[in-house]
Amino acid sequence: MDIPGHSQIGLTMNTYGYVVTAVQHEAASKMDAILGGAAVTDQNTAVQ
Repeated sequence: MDIPGHSQIGLTMNTYGYVVTAVQHEAASKMDAILGGAAVTDQNTAVQ
């Protein structure tokens, strides 16, 4: 069975890299909520 993919990792990361960032941000926000941390609205601002 062949695994589909791109010939270069750069193309893969440019195509799908935003998904990883979005999932990490969502996970961090949920952990902050569970642990009582500040809600992060973007990378430079935290809401108390």
